[in-house]
Amino acid sequence: MHQQASLEASSGGDLHQKLEQWGASAPARLEWRKKELEKWVLNRFLKLTDLLQPESFPVEIIEREKPDFLLCYNGIELGIEITTICSGTEQASLTEEEKELKNRQGPNLLISVPLDLNEKITVLECAFRRILKKKSGKRKSYGVTNCILVCYLNSPLFSKRLLDDLIESFKETAKTTTHGFLEIYVYKEDSLYLL
Repeated sequence: MHQQASLEASSGGDLHQKLEQWGASAPARLEWRKKELEKWVLNRFLKLTDLLQPESFPVEIIEREKPDFLLCYNGIELGIEITTICSGTEQASLTEEEKELKNRQGPNLLISVPLDLNEKITVLECAFRRILKKKSGKRKSYGVTNCILVCYLNSPLFSKRLLDDLIESFKETAKTTTHGFLEIYVYKEDSLYLL
């Protein structure tokens, strides 16, 4: 398995400074490269969590495939797997709209039909269950004892209350599913939820 040291930091300040350049922005949808999106989510995760304390440094972050990153500090190896929760139909529709807008000359008048709210919640809940099932099956092949799953909720949501309801549903699913992850987080709009 090919591994490459991606980032090394000697302190929390050094880490935050390096994160400003490394994974600092999400690539445009049409230009997404998977690893760039994973770096962007990891960047947000590390900024929002207290996972790395001052005594954790120096730290090394190694890019991999399974899991996506390996955090090495104080003799500890912690795997971080990044995944995206979204409605496939919704994402395909948004991508098609962006392609159309990119190719269109003149006024941009596209009409999209959004999912009904109940349907959207159900689709996202199903997507999360599929992710846990898929990732738990692969979890044994990671070669790392401790691993965290960070899920990027990449779907436009409608209200704080509905987001809270969705997160509660995810928590219940995580509790009742054997997944093998030390912790599971959901990242959405600069907020991090521990399930």
